[in-house]
Parts: sequence; structure tokens; C-alpha cells
Amino acid sequence: AGWGGARYAIYQNGTNSVVALSTVWDTLQDATEFNNAMRQTLGAFKQSDGVWSDGKRFMAMKNSGKSVIYLAGTDSAAVGHALSAFKP
Repeated sequence: AGWGGARYAIYQNGTNSVVALSTVWDTLQDATEFNNAMRQTLGAFKQSDGVWSDGKRFMAMKNSGKSVIYLAGTDSAAVGHALSAFKP
């Protein structure tokens, strides 16, 4: 319940890649619940400048209203650039 849909894209540059998952939720509360749950899960990883890492992968999130974007990749700088480029 609450799922409004999603789109994803994969961006590659050589051996590095970033996956972007852009979600839309039925209500602001649904989006907030998803955002909070994802951030709680990512809280187990180290964070620097809004990017979490398990040492091999890098993850970031951005939310606005009923939209939440989740990014994951193999290069910290690429994930950081994608985070600043995406507009929910």
C-alpha cells in the first residue's frame, strides 16, 4: 500500500556504475515512511557528505514531497555527483 510507482536507470563509465531508483508514493506519509526505513537501513554503514558506504559500494538518498530517489554505485564521487544532479 502507498506505492505510486518507480523508474530506474543505470549509468556506466568504464568499470564504475551508478543505479538510480526514483520512487513516487501515494502520500507524503508513505514517502516519509519509505525514506525513514531506507535511512535506518543505511545507518549501519559509514557516512560522509551524504553518501553511505560499506567499503565496496556507495549509497545516497534524496527526497522531496512524495518522491524519494535512492542511488547506489561503485564510485563515491559518481554517487555524489548523481545525488546533486537528480531532482526528485
